[in-house]
Amino acid sequence: MSSKIYYKYRKFDQNLIGSLYNDTIYYADPTSFNDPMDVNPIIDIDVDECILGKIINALEKKCFVQGSIGSGVHATLHQIGAIDYLYNFSESVGSDAERRFSVQSPSRRLNYAEKEIKKLLLNCLKMGLFCVSENSNSVLMWSHYGDNHHGVAVGYSVPDKFERDLFDVKYGMSRIVKASDILKMIEGDEDAKNSIKEIIFLAKSSEWGYEKEKRFFGNFGSNKSFLELSEILFGLKCPIHIMYSIVSMMDLRLKKPSYYKMVEIKDPGCHYDLEKISLDPDWLSDNRPKRFLDVIEASQKESS
Repeated sequence: MSSKIYYKYRKFDQNLIGSLYNDTIYYADPTSFNDPMDVNPIIDIDVDECILGKIINALEKKCFVQGSIGSGVHATLHQIGAIDYLYNFSESVGSDAERRFSVQSPSRRLNYAEKEIKKLLLNCLKMGLFCVSENSNSVLMWSHYGDNHHGVAVGYSVPDKFERDLFDVKYGMSRIVKASDILKMIEGDEDAKNSIKEIIFLAKSSEWGYEKEKRFFGNFGSNKSFLELSEILFGLKCPIHIMYSIVSMMDLRLKKPSYYKMVEIKDPGCHYDLEKISLDPDWLSDNRPKRFLDVIEASQKESS
């Protein structure tokens, strides 16, 4: 198990409670990300128009077949011995897509190709992303993703065998994908495919560099976690009832995480920095839910 811990900033809601209780992680659709340039490549048309038509044809066919596999149609046709029908029909789908490109006016054709290739490329390579950060004390990240410091940061350790599945975001990397490289990918060039996936899913503006982000790829939605939930950090303004709810629930776990509270650094030279401090082991018992009738009943006993 790696000693390095990566953090997922979260607001307190039923999704957080569900993921902690069930030990799941959520692979998000990149179209939901707050950066409109993230997972949004620029297609460089560096091939002839006749090649563009072939690229559109091939991508449309691939998307159609993948969609059939995902919907279960592929398995059904395979069972009844009609799988050839699917691939024959995909040829028709691809030809129709190429024809739509060819009937565009010359002035619109390249612009049409750029938009169509990007749409099809993203559809063919689509996957969910689980994003984490090396940084646990970023004031900006607590503000943006940690519900204005009212939420939590969940710390995960990565088992050694999964370290290879964790990818660094490439800050400042070009978003340009060449049409010629897409053609190579279609023809089976794995290096071209991996390069395109890196550009699409890992390139990000250098302005986001403070996030020190890393990404896992997976199927969209909630999945069983292969990571070790090691820490839970409570934001600077996290209410005590939220802290109590999470700690009391997670303390029933066989392997408990460590708990921390974010605080301001008391240093004359550090005016805007945060650090995490451990919660006292007796914190849970010292912060039981209140019953104000106890106060009334105690005062009545004293006066009687």
